[in-house]
Amino acid sequence: MNNNLFQKAAIWLVIALVLFTVFKQFDKPRAQDSVTYSQFMDDAKNGKVSRVDVQGRNLVVSPKEGSKYTIISPGDIWMVGDLMKYGVQVTGKADDEPNVLVQALYYLGPTLLIIVFWFYMMRQ
Repeated sequence: MNNNLFQKAAIWLVIALVLFTVFKQFDKPRAQDSVTYSQFMDDAKNGKVSRVDVQGRNLVVSPKEGSKYTIISPGDIWMVGDLMKYGVQVTGKADDEPNVLVQALYYLGPTLLIIVFWFYMMRQ
């Protein structure tokens, strides 16, 4: 009875880790319409940008017409001053911190899987 319960738990753990790994692979950000930093600054200068949210090195741009897009800041130290001079509303947000439990499971998962498999093989 106990051995059967352990086998079922090990199988469900393997299935969960495989699903977690598969979903983690598809959790990458999707590519959007390519807008260069130079184009973004030109649009801001011409009054086509209403708001920019700065999140670390990511800039979430809200144009006056069209949908939001994200670009990577090249580290221009004068960018915020220039955007404010062009009348663009600039806000800053903290970087999104990943969940500690998910990170721990992501890094410890393969090790735990090997340990569970090893225990399973030792009981055979």
